[in-house]
Formats: sequence, structure tokens, C-alpha cells
Amino acid sequence: MYGRKYILFIMNVRVSMALEKANSMVAQLKRGTLAMLVLYLLQNEDMYGYQIAQTLDERSEGKLRLIENSLYGTVYRLQREGYISSKKEENVARARVFYHLEPSGEVYLAKLIKEYESISEGIRLVIGNPAFSQEEIQ
Repeated sequence: MYGRKYILFIMNVRVSMALEKANSMVAQLKRGTLAMLVLYLLQNEDMYGYQIAQTLDERSEGKLRLIENSLYGTVYRLQREGYISSKKEENVARARVFYHLEPSGEVYLAKLIKEYESISEGIRLVIGNPAFSQEEIQ
């Protein structure tokens, strides 16, 4: 039979794996919505990378603080796919690359928002009241 230390070790491994999986799901959720949020911000004005990151951080009250690589990976992908374009502007202090929403990006954004709203509604239906408190899920 298995000893107590072995059983505790296996339980610890399983808990660690569950936490890693949860963290991975959160990261995927953020990545999945990042393209939509970047396109959304670019609807109103052209922005440079740091400005996009700061705006997301401020509007989300710190809940969407980005690692620089994740933002630029998304921006470069959106640019490669033709949803946004870039323009380098020389500033007195330093050059900045501003990103601009293209018409195809507007269409793609509308599609992303529609899909996001559908998924969010499905989640709300499963969970119940969309205004549930943190105490209820802990």
C-alpha cells in the first residue's frame, strides 16, 4: 500500500497541476480578448503601443495590466492580417509607431464583439446573476 508521504506528494502534485491549468486558462482568456480590446481602442484614435497598454490598464482599473510581449505579439498579428496598419512618427524625444484601425479591422472587431457577447451571455446563464459577489465563488 502507499505511504502517507506518497499520498500527500501525489495530492500536492495534483493541486499544483490544477493551479497551473487555471492560470493558463486566465492567460488564454486575456489573450483571446486582447485583440478585441486593441481594435476597440483604435476605433477612436491612432495610438502607439505604450499608450494602448496604459489605456487598457487605466480603464480596467489594473485588471488588464499587460506584459509588453503579449501586446506587441497581438499588434503584430493584427497588422500581419491587415486589420491595423502602422505609421512611424518622428517626435522630438523619440520616434513612435502609431497603429491605425483599417476598415477590415472594423469588420473583424464587430465580429469579435458579437462572439464575445454571445459567450458572455452563455456564461451568465450558467453562473446565474451576472452581478454575483466574490464571496459566492470562494
